[in-house]
Amino acid sequence: MNPNPQYPGQPVSAPPPLGTSGLAIAAFIVGILGLCSICPGLVAIGLAIGALVKIGNTPGLGGKGLAIAGIVLPLVGIPIQLAIAVPNFIKFQSRAKQSECKSNLTSAYLAEKSYFAEKQTYTPNIAEIGFSPERGNRYAYFFFDVGQVEDRSTATPATTPGAVGVGVDTFKYRDARPLAFGDLPSLAGEVKPGVHGQCPECSFVVVCAGNVDSDATLDVWSISSEDRTGARGETVPAGMPHNDVNDTTD
Repeated sequence: MNPNPQYPGQPVSAPPPLGTSGLAIAAFIVGILGLCSICPGLVAIGLAIGALVKIGNTPGLGGKGLAIAGIVLPLVGIPIQLAIAVPNFIKFQSRAKQSECKSNLTSAYLAEKSYFAEKQTYTPNIAEIGFSPERGNRYAYFFFDVGQVEDRSTATPATTPGAVGVGVDTFKYRDARPLAFGDLPSLAGEVKPGVHGQCPECSFVVVCAGNVDSDATLDVWSISSEDRTGARGETVPAGMPHNDVNDTTD
């Protein structure tokens, strides 16, 4: 059979080159962006697959290497993205957990102020002001630097008359350790939880502490009925939860 029926005696020539596939070029460019972000990486892989299909079906169309690079680059970027994203996600989770402490400290402050308005004194007794955080608390709460705290190591907390704090819910978080006031570092203004001074000319401080990640450092917050000075010389307003030790930055 004649290899070239149109021109007898001449071999069939290869099709003329058609240049580089635009899809392949786009896949390569987007693939570079895919080194830093997952979404462009997925787009690059889609473009690259489309480019390879078109190149395979179109003789003379180039760009196969660029299309392959458009697939490889996002895959190379995945470990980089994970190295950045995972620590940031852990910090985000830790900051979300801090909202428990801040919310309960604000509730404690309002309860103490309400008690003072009626009694002209503050109290470290949590039952007297009705302070009882919801179960599942990751933080321990201290209204005084000595005395018993409510034990939350069982499904039903044991009644603790005169309790001056609430323990970490170790029944729900079995890996969490119970905390005592002695586990805490120094607080802003070197204050301690409790009622200070002779009432009615007195003040109070409430402290919470918890472990929001897997290290040994505690996340510690406090709130006071008086303005005080923070560790960096900043003014800490009365009634404002103050982060004495920020475990999310360690």
